Amino acid sequence: MLMEHLPHGGYAHVATKDDLKVLSAELRKEISDSARRQIIAVFGLIAAQTALIMSVIR
Repeated sequence: MLMEHLPHGGYAHVATKDDLKVLSAELRKEISDSARRQIIAVFGLIAAQTALIMSVIR
């Protein structure tokens, strides 16, 4: 009965715990790198906006 739930290719197409650990690590790194880039971009925009406002005020 459980064998009916396996993919048609057999066990070769079933993810192992080690596969999931590797995928998890890769996803965490990708998310971390993306968040870091976004934070840097936002701080850059804030700095540019602040400089523009300061130049208008003076």
